[in-house]
Amino acid sequence: MKLIQTVLLLVLGGFLFVNDSVNAQNSSNPNSSKNPNNTLTQEQRTRQIQNIAKAWAFEADPKLPNVLILGDSNTIGYVLKLRQLLKDKANVYFPLKDNGTPDNCANTAYGLENIDRFIGTIKWDIIHFNWGLHDCNRARVENGKRIPDQKNGELRHSSELYGENLEKIVERLEKTKTKLIWASSSVVNEGTNGNRVGEEVVFNNVAAKIIEKHNIPTDDIYGLTKNFKPEQFKAPGNIHFSKEGFDIIAQQVADIILKNLEK
Repeated sequence: MKLIQTVLLLVLGGFLFVNDSVNAQNSSNPNSSKNPNNTLTQEQRTRQIQNIAKAWAFEADPKLPNVLILGDSNTIGYVLKLRQLLKDKANVYFPLKDNGTPDNCANTAYGLENIDRFIGTIKWDIIHFNWGLHDCNRARVENGKRIPDQKNGELRHSSELYGENLEKIVERLEKTKTKLIWASSSVVNEGTNGNRVGEEVVFNNVAAKIIEKHNIPTDDIYGLTKNFKPEQFKAPGNIHFSKEGFDIIAQQVADIILKNLEK
């Protein structure tokens, strides 16, 4: 399992800003010396997807409360650790694609389009959710494709549109009559290609007003990651985190979920 999780984290490193519905098979080939084009063969891609799906498969305990986690690849990065921390205390779910790999919840437009599918038919005890970093992602469009460009790129969504979309998502989540927990977006590391340092704060502030209006508690992941050391990020200029970083985030998420389950 540790080996699979290590492979998973390496795959997730490239998840966030390739596109909104990132496929696990789009990651670069770790055996680049055997593949000069740095692309996976069909056999390698299939094996990779199977390994990821295996790591994410689990059997829910009907006696335990059900917790749904929604978010981007930085959320995906800590869910398996969170599942370990909440073992025998809660069933931890994350939206999966048909092939069993995690479905990046991406930006709020994608979230709105898929929110009913994310919620599904399970009776949830807690929904812990986040949107933001994909919305304040910057890119330029070339040949119909978004190319991350934090210097000259345009925002995917304005903060105003982000707020409108998030409001609709919150209203839909409230219809589940489930305990909701909002997670602020994690800090943007200096030099990240696709996001400008500080714009995540603007979007977090927009979200905070909506969350406060709906009286939803906040899991302050931004405040936590703002104090992270360089080694707790995946790499300089990378918006993702190292295993140590993800484990720290998972512990905070576990603590707030347990606190709310006790209530």
